[in-house]
Amino acid sequence: MDDLFYKNIIFNSEIGYAYHEIILDNEGVPFDYKFIEVNSAFEKYTGLFARDIVGKTVLEVIPNIVNDTFDWINFYGDIALNGTSKEFESFSIPLDAWFTVDAFSLEKYHFITLFTNSSKTHQMTENLYELSNVFSRVIKEAPIPIMIHADNGKVLNISDAWADISGYTHKDIPTISEWTKRAYGMKQEEVIHFIDDLYKLNKRQHDGEFLIHTKQGSDVLWDFYSTYIGKTFEGNKMAMSVAIDVTEDRLQKETLRNERMLFETT
Repeated sequence: MDDLFYKNIIFNSEIGYAYHEIILDNEGVPFDYKFIEVNSAFEKYTGLFARDIVGKTVLEVIPNIVNDTFDWINFYGDIALNGTSKEFESFSIPLDAWFTVDAFSLEKYHFITLFTNSSKTHQMTENLYELSNVFSRVIKEAPIPIMIHADNGKVLNISDAWADISGYTHKDIPTISEWTKRAYGMKQEEVIHFIDDLYKLNKRQHDGEFLIHTKQGSDVLWDFYSTYIGKTFEGNKMAMSVAIDVTEDRLQKETLRNERMLFETT
């Protein structure tokens, strides 16, 4: 297969391709580079067209590249002069886009870049991160006790109400083991086995009432509901446990029951 065969593959590829020549100053230091050829994918990803840039230098085409946070010219100069190859991801301020780049040299003073525009992937990542932050804030500000936990034993988040009523902050109970030891004492193992089954749920479950020993030393009665909510980025199953503090309600009912019993015996 001749060179034309491979060139046709490159120029019809969906991967951006550009061939450059590094330009040195009188002291042999890279200070610019020239575009020799580019493919249509390069044009699509960058918005720079072959008819406008081939034969020109990057400082002629993108003069404010020198203001970029990444030193493209010296980076590519090292590859062109030393025959190294590098893979990286970087944001280009002049082009306002993220790129995943493979850069290498097959001939001294020249270098090739193969790249894809990864801006959409970065935007999706940023959107997921923002949604995660919103979800975390919703949990934190919820007016009832809520815990998000994973099957690797980690407590991922708790609401302020959880901490306010139980007295335990997230730092106090970073794991299910620590939470169950503090809150359930002798019943720790029993509760841990119960929690392990929550990651198998396919719908919301009423867990029932559990007596919680608080950090302050008192006991409160929480009525729990739990559900499986998906997996972490690492692949761990997550569950959400929501509690309603029924301590006062039970005390009131107990008081009424005692008063009724006293009334009936008099």
